[in-house]
Amino acid sequence: MDTPEHNHFDAARKGDSRAFELLMESFRTRIYAVACRLVGSEHAEEIVMDTYLKA
Repeated sequence: MDTPEHNHFDAARKGDSRAFELLMESFRTRIYAVACRLVGSEHAEEIVMDTYLKA
């Protein structure tokens, strides 16, 4: 299946920084929600930032 995210993943793997930025924007809410469930809202933003730095 060819979704917009799929296309952004391919482009980001090839070094397209804008595609990477779009991926981060599209997944930010999901990453934050998972982090909130795991560590609580007090530390969730830090988890999101760590996730971005490691990606």
